[in-house]
Amino acid sequence: MKTSSSHLETNNFSAALSCLQQTAVKVLSLIVIVILLAFLLAPAASAQDREKSVNHHLEKEINSSLQQDLIYDFYERRNYDPLWVADNKLTETGEEAYAIISQAQKFGLNPEDYNYDEINDLWLGLRYQSPDEFPPAQAAELEIIITEGLVNLTGDLARGRLNPDSYTRRTTSLRIAPEVSQVLSTARAGEDLEEVLNTIQPRHPQYQKLLKINQAVQQGEKTITREEENILAANLEKWRWSGDNSPGTSERHVYVNLPSFAAQVYEDSEIVLDMKTIIGRRAHPTPEMNKILTHLTISPRWYMPRSIALREHLPKIKEDQDHLERGGYRVYQEDDSGRFVEIDPDDINWDEKDASNFDYYLWQDAGPDNALGRVVFRFPNHQSIYLHDTPDRHLFNLETRAESSGCIRINKPMEFASYLLQDQAHWDLKRINDKIRDRQETTIYINNPIPIHLSYFTAGVSQSGELEFYDDIYNRMTDLKNALERLDG
Repeated sequence: MKTSSSHLETNNFSAALSCLQQTAVKVLSLIVIVILLAFLLAPAASAQDREKSVNHHLEKEINSSLQQDLIYDFYERRNYDPLWVADNKLTETGEEAYAIISQAQKFGLNPEDYNYDEINDLWLGLRYQSPDEFPPAQAAELEIIITEGLVNLTGDLARGRLNPDSYTRRTTSLRIAPEVSQVLSTARAGEDLEEVLNTIQPRHPQYQKLLKINQAVQQGEKTITREEENILAANLEKWRWSGDNSPGTSERHVYVNLPSFAAQVYEDSEIVLDMKTIIGRRAHPTPEMNKILTHLTISPRWYMPRSIALREHLPKIKEDQDHLERGGYRVYQEDDSGRFVEIDPDDINWDEKDASNFDYYLWQDAGPDNALGRVVFRFPNHQSIYLHDTPDRHLFNLETRAESSGCIRINKPMEFASYLLQDQAHWDLKRINDKIRDRQETTIYINNPIPIHLSYFTAGVSQSGELEFYDDIYNRMTDLKNALERLDG
């Protein structure tokens, strides 16, 4: 009996020991699992904490940014997630933004205006660190200086670097909010940033051709002098000032570039009519403007502006009163009822007349000697500027044609009239010529008014694709070029 009892005790002990061992194994397994989970989950938790820290720092950077009004809504909708920076590297979109900023010279701009040096300094100090070591504050700083640089570049491409009135550096404003929103939305969608930047620049073929040549120069594919580079950059800058009034905003328009003495009719990117021009003398420069050409007058009488009558004709009349008859000029005076009454020139003591008491109007009859020629083209403006024919056609043979009192003479007036009236069949060339022959002053309103742009650019591209430079006859581009040179140091 004792032997049996001892054997039972031994069996019970063995069973207890086995159970204890099994329990220990389970506990150890649980401990191992817990340790493994803790090891595996720790980086995820750390990454989440780091992401939250980056977002927090980015929110602070945005709140202190001078461009807060332009970028706050964009980042708020993203919960302050970075767009250009991820972990310890630039995103694909960030690399594209960096490349555009670093190559700003191909737009005629200066990379240093868009935080290029700051981006390089910060990025070079961070790029070789591991994701865990990449400081959240510096990641947020890198994100915001790329954003601010791209916003500044967007504004300069859309509106220009300088204020047109003062030639001082333009600051970012809400005026460029639509363009900024367009660029940031494109970046968020992962689409082509450079393509959208092209859409916010002037669309006129002349600007696009100048831009392409500038890119070739910056890439070493074309060689021009440093001075010519500066002139080219100044012309690109001036194109960007035009904004919504830029030549080319309308597909069909008249483009008059004063320094090149040329007027061209564009349909899309094609020139359908090319004309020589005569423009205002340096003492009486032709102004720049963007207007709508609405009507033309056949066999016009010339209602001489008072300034021209006093400056150019009164001295000649005093010297020889027959000047009036030779030129076909009539003298009118306004009566008390507001009507214009013709006055006999012999009844006037011309020697006593000067600017203080000259209350007469000189009108020139229609005819071959009329200063306006056979036809005049009008686009209402307070400066009384218009395009017109001229009897002095020999002047078109000159290379420099600054010979008028401000208005613009064209060498193909009849072709231009035919173009404008092409959809008005009752005004064919025969009927127009009949009116001219009969000297019947006739005003015709065109069915499709056309935008006309009187512009001033000293660099252009010929129809054969050659870069051309023109004399700065009114000295309007030299000051701009100098201002840009000072800005770039």
